[in-house]
This record gives sequence, C-alpha cells and structure tokens, in this order.
Amino acid sequence: MLTIGIVDNDRFALALLAQTVGRAMDGAKVVWAVESGAQGLIAKSVTPRLARDS
Repeated sequence: MLTIGIVDNDRFALALLAQTVGRAMDGAKVVWAVESGAQGLIAKSVTPRLARDS
C-alpha cells in the first residue's frame, strides 16, 4: 500500500486533492492532509510508520 501525505495552503484544494488521490490511485491511502509545511512535518513525525520510511 502506498501512503500519501498532502500539503496545500488552500483548504478547498486540499480537500479535493485528498479525495481525488484516494479514489484515483489503486492501493493508495491518504494518511494525512494539512494546510502548512510545518503541520506536515509534525504529521509525519507523529505517524510511526511514516517516520521510519524516511
């Protein structure tokens, strides 16, 4: 399974991206979607499996 995190400062685009990616990519799962890079770093650091991948 491919796990994906999305960062976009436009909350409407973010919601659309998360929904579209989740539906369009077989075997992919959006595990977090945030509005800022700082939030993305925090989300990655507190998601144990993602933290090990880097």
